Amino acid sequence: MLTPEANLGEVMGDLSGRRGQILGTEQDGRLTKIRVVVPEAEMYKYSTQLHSITHGRGTFHAEFASYQEAPPEVAQKVAAERKKEEEEKKK
Repeated sequence: MLTPEANLGEVMGDLSGRRGQILGTEQDGRLTKIRVVVPEAEMYKYSTQLHSITHGRGTFHAEFASYQEAPPEVAQKVAAERKKEEEEKKK
């Protein structure tokens, strides 16, 4: 992910709020490169949010890293949604 230095704090705060794990940052010309691992479910519509935060100057590239166990509150939410879907199918 690349972002202007002026927006670095806000971008990193947004990524942390999405359960992101910041792996590091480095300067890349006038931009700052952020290495981060974020659950895919948290990246829904992220390009719109990044565009808003950086006024169109930030970019990101996503690729699959690994599977990890979801936190208990996320797992409970997914299980409840699945149960609701199954009940609606039976109707």
